[in-house]
Amino acid sequence: MQQSAHVVDGLLGRTGALPKAPELEQGRAMIAAAGSYEGQLEAARAWVNEQLYLAYLRVFSGAASIRDAERHLTALAEAALTLVAEMVTQDLGLEQFPLCILGLGKMGMRAMAPHSDLDLIFVVEEGWSLEEANAVAARFNTAFNAQMREGRVWEVDTRLRPSGRSGPPTISLASFESHHLERAKTWEHIAQVPMRPLSGSAALKNRVLAVKQRILEQPRNPDQLTADAYRMLLRLRDQRIYDRPDDPGEVKLRPGGLMELEYLLAVETLRHGAAAMDEHDALVARWGAGVPVLTGIAGDLRQLRDWFFAGRLYGSSWMARRGVDAAAIAAVTGRVSQAVHTLIDEQALAMEIDWVEYQENPVEWRDAGQRQG
Repeated sequence: MQQSAHVVDGLLGRTGALPKAPELEQGRAMIAAAGSYEGQLEAARAWVNEQLYLAYLRVFSGAASIRDAERHLTALAEAALTLVAEMVTQDLGLEQFPLCILGLGKMGMRAMAPHSDLDLIFVVEEGWSLEEANAVAARFNTAFNAQMREGRVWEVDTRLRPSGRSGPPTISLASFESHHLERAKTWEHIAQVPMRPLSGSAALKNRVLAVKQRILEQPRNPDQLTADAYRMLLRLRDQRIYDRPDDPGEVKLRPGGLMELEYLLAVETLRHGAAAMDEHDALVARWGAGVPVLTGIAGDLRQLRDWFFAGRLYGSSWMARRGVDAAAIAAVTGRVSQAVHTLIDEQALAMEIDWVEYQENPVEWRDAGQRQG
């Protein structure tokens, strides 16, 4: 408790609504007072821990909704990225941080939950070699992920980069663009749907968004999209999504759960096209209103996210304590399963493909004006 007195002080002193943004200047002050680089790493972790405790306290007390908490945790993770980037830049004696950080997954959706990791891609600013940028990225990842007395800053996952888990940690803008427009497979574009730039120069962020705009808007072979989406869904069902009768509080990795719904929405976003500048949920709402089977799906998305966040925060037994029974869960997951079956399974199975032998190939683009729903 002596080592984390700042957390206790915050818990006792602040129980109102969540602030509009994390107290970044407080974090900077704690880091500046820490002295050594190792001390700064501990200070960054202590500040994140304090902010997490304060956010969770406000959810516990009813002062903040889960939606507010998701956004606050997302903003906190972005602030943590800023702090660590500043620390690494200063420690290496650089004039600027050479990476544009792209957020995917829950980070891109602004829907961070307790224990969510950060799905990131590092795109190199102009004027920096990949060798220099890779060294900075490695230092950044160590600063973020290293286990210390105060824990980690946050768990970082960079496996969604074009080079995969075994390749270099950074990529140039030219390579990022050519990969996604010439060599990427459908699953990679599905992962890019919630992507948004979190840091970097305005010019580079705009150019990254221009690539995303082409991924979303350029017409693609609709049969290939359906087949690839179904094949990937089969893998998810084989490896991660299955019935969980012994764990009713698990609403993410079950048929009709949060993972299947967010996957479906990403697939349908690619099918219908959308504006890259829209936030993820607004982007989905823009085309979703015209798909009858998705009527009310925004409410189901919100409900599943609320249950998922609360389950992570309160523990697996919280649903029973709150009176959320199996019938209530099944009502939501049943609607989601029906939508997934209608929009992916039925269309794919009507194609009479040998799914055991099916191989995914790079995305096949069509000429402008050939988009089909």
